[in-house]
Order: sequence, then structure tokens, then C-alpha cells
Amino acid sequence: MACFPWNCSSPHFSGGFFLCPVCSSTAPFCTQSFVRSESLRSTCSTLLAIGSFLDIVSLLTFSVTFVVTLSGQNFISLFICYFLQLLPNLSIFSSVWIVFFVSFDRLIAVLFPLRCNLLEKHLLLYISPMLFVTFGYSIYMVVMAANWALFTYPDWPVLCTNSDAFAFGMAAETALRNGLLIDCTSFLFYILVAIVLIFRWKKMSGSEMDKHRLFKSLSAIMLFVVGSYFFICVFVLLASSMPSQPFFTFHVFPSILALLTCVAASSNAPLLFIFSKDYRLAFRKQFTECPLIGKWLNGIGNVQVNVVRNVNMNVSSTIPL
Repeated sequence: MACFPWNCSSPHFSGGFFLCPVCSSTAPFCTQSFVRSESLRSTCSTLLAIGSFLDIVSLLTFSVTFVVTLSGQNFISLFICYFLQLLPNLSIFSSVWIVFFVSFDRLIAVLFPLRCNLLEKHLLLYISPMLFVTFGYSIYMVVMAANWALFTYPDWPVLCTNSDAFAFGMAAETALRNGLLIDCTSFLFYILVAIVLIFRWKKMSGSEMDKHRLFKSLSAIMLFVVGSYFFICVFVLLASSMPSQPFFTFHVFPSILALLTCVAASSNAPLLFIFSKDYRLAFRKQFTECPLIGKWLNGIGNVQVNVVRNVNMNVSSTIPL
């Protein structure tokens, strides 16, 4: 999930293709957990499931440029590139808004705790305006770029990165400005969530450890998810004002952006596994049901049981119980 289509791949950075499956391997767990676990049918879980699916599609942008490079063509027309990168670009723009609405939903949850049952009963009514804004904005941005890519410069030779369609006109500047605004607002919502929780610290249910884990979760989300998108926007803004150097343009710049993209797109599942009990149980269930991983985990569990059993037998034989 990111602020606007950045140049995260080039012929000199085909490694993005190999990062794509690594980064996208964690994203499906949120979507699968939502589909298969009835306990994860909340408003926030719904948004996270949609966001995880968008993350998978957006990471395909690495593969498009890599496949074009492998085809033996140094450049293709902007017209063709526009359609090849259409779905990744739509997903990238949509992901920004999903992050925004997740932060908004969590703020509503702490401000109005009793709203949970009401909103979950009317989930479609609650989610529909968010999805309308999310996909409406994405379609608007790619349509705005289509004027240049399809009609003004359709034969322009490009490497087919996901930023090529936004190289003309005001599309890139508009996307960057809007991305910074959305990311900063999402960051502000999480800060407000933390402030509300601090004031309600004594009234909150749960142990002190659970409360501290909640704040650690908020900090991790702000750093890895929202923070990565924000750093992408800031980095692009700073890079555009610096003098162009070939080494920086073709190596440093794409590598940093690709790394930040992968961190942002793949952070949700690990963070949910660490800080959420419900998601941890759902993820473990999915792991055990996998053909290869499940056998490996069950084997480890059997070994641990046998070790504990042997230790207990040795203790009971030496020390009568």
C-alpha cells in the first residue's frame, strides 16, 4: 500500500520480481482468516482482508517490468504499459485509502465502544461508503493518467514501471500531494487512538500486560504500515528535488522504494500474529492445515510431547511422587 505509483523497478532492479512472492506470501493469511473464521467478521477485519488482497495485486508491479525485460524488449509503448500496470496501480491507490479507513475504524471503536454490535449488524452499510471512496479515487487517478498515456503520448517508449503512466501532466504531483495528506491523517488517527486509551487506562479491562501489548501494537502499526507509506512519499519528494545521478536513479532509488513497498504491504499479517490472539489462532490453524507445513508442525509438536513425557518419567523414577 503506497502513496502514489513510484518507480520501484527497472532493468537494473529485477530483484523486485524476487521480492514480490516473499512480500506477498504473508498477505493472503489475513484474507483467508477472514473468510474461514467467523470470529474475525468485524468491521476492522473486513477492511484488513480487503487491504491484504489489494497488497497482493499491487506487488505484481514488480513482475510486469521484469517480464517485459525478459522478453528481450528494452522499451514498450506507453499505451501497452498503461494496461499492463492498470491493476497494480488501481490496487496501490486503493491500499492507501484502506489504511486510512482502518485507522478511522479503530478511532471510532475507542471513542464509541458500544457501536461494535450495531455496525457489525449493518456491516455492508458501514463499509460501502468507504469502498466507494477507495475505488472511486483509484479509478479517478488512473483515468486522469489515461489522457496522456492513451491519447497524447501513446507511442512513447517506456520501461513499463508503474510510474510511467503518471510521468506527464499533473497526475504525479496530484497523487503525491493526496498521498501525503491521506498518510498524515491516518497517522493522526492512530495518535488520537493512543491519547483516548491513555485517558481511559484505568477503566480498560484486561491485565497490565494486555494494555502494554495494545500500545506496542499501535506503535508497530504506525511505524511499519502507515510509516512506510509516509516515508515513501517523503523520499520521493526529496529525491525529486535532488540533482539526477545515474547510480542513484537506477540503483539506490528503486531499491529503497521497493524495500519500503514490501515492508508496507507485508507488515499486517506478522503484526496481527504477534499482537492479536484471534488472528494468532486463525493463522496457526491455517499453518497446520497446509500439507507440508502442517506435517512439520505436527512432527515438532509430537517431539515436544515425547520429550516432556520422558522428562516426567525420569523425574518420577528418581523422586517418588
